[in-house]
Amino acid sequence: MEEKRRSDNVKNMLCFIPFFSIAVHFIEKNKPERLKKSIIYSWILLWLFLLPAIIFGKVVAFVLFMVYIWASVLFGYKSYIWEDIEISFIDKAFFNKK
Repeated sequence: MEEKRRSDNVKNMLCFIPFFSIAVHFIEKNKPERLKKSIIYSWILLWLFLLPAIIFGKVVAFVLFMVYIWASVLFGYKSYIWEDIEISFIDKAFFNKK
């Protein structure tokens, strides 16, 4: 049981590595709710970095890259220690939580 939870923790954490969540999304057949949440959060985080970086150029891209790395490490760590990640507007939009 402990080994399964550790494996789930590692999968949740690895979702915050850029583009790894896409692989997990297509490889995993029966995704637990926590893994689905990590995948969606990582996609949103990636797009929140990529779109402004493409639009505004190199200086903004560098600053956003630093924020993206910091947020990915923080969310990955929280996922690994099995702490719930809560961002209310994302939860309301994707998970219908109030």
